[in-house]
Amino acid sequence: FNPAVAFMKDDQGRMVYVNQPFERAFKRNARDIFGKTDAELWPADVAKRLAEHDAAILSANQPRELIEMVPTADGVLRQWRVWKFPFQEPSGRRLLGGVALDITERKQTEEVLERLLDQQLVGIYVVNEERKFAFVNGKFAAMAGYTVEEVMSRASVLDLVMAEDRALIEERISKRLLRLPERNDLEFRVRRKDGTTMHVEAHGTSIEYDGRPAVLGVILDITERKQAEEALRADAAKLEQSHRELQDFASVASHDLQEPLRKIQAFG
Repeated sequence: FNPAVAFMKDDQGRMVYVNQPFERAFKRNARDIFGKTDAELWPADVAKRLAEHDAAILSANQPRELIEMVPTADGVLRQWRVWKFPFQEPSGRRLLGGVALDITERKQTEEVLERLLDQQLVGIYVVNEERKFAFVNGKFAAMAGYTVEEVMSRASVLDLVMAEDRALIEERISKRLLRLPERNDLEFRVRRKDGTTMHVEAHGTSIEYDGRPAVLGVILDITERKQAEEALRADAAKLEQSHRELQDFASVASHDLQEPLRKIQAFG
């Protein structure tokens, strides 16, 4: 069973072909569809958006992948992942082809999952082979002072990493993608949007995401812990300095007291 619906339109937006899955999905016979435009098949607002997408693709003469909302026969809007492409017949007639998959249930599941992930107390991320974020939850973005959209638009995950730590992160991602043995935890520094530095602890694992190797991980903000550790080290250094100064004083005092003590002993 092929779940993909397929269709073709002429350059005036009239349907010239649909496959059987299209007929089943929309409960319309191909004979009743041929020659009709989107305005004759769908509600006005839906038809308007579809026509705008089609016009842009034909004008650019480039294929495009997009999400479109189109109702099925029950009137319920469904989400479709659509691949549209222009082509030309030997006669010179221009056509627009399309293949679409109903992803409504998948998108609903993803939205529920994302809402759950956004309620977590840790940052969650997925990094793909291109070293780009394939997913981040709201907590991850907020920790760095960004919106989810701002993080997802980054050209590389390394953009958020302090320059001194990037080689380490690149090495760790590469090993994860190749599923090579590696420690599960890692500490590094992130530059927040406001320019401040955040210390994080990351725990990652190798997964497949959309059928491709990827890295799934969680991060914890350990900045306060690092600051506390640094303060303890500073206090320890001060105590050590005080101890050395006290030893020096005791040594000097002992030397200075030796002469009076000898005189007292001689007088006695």
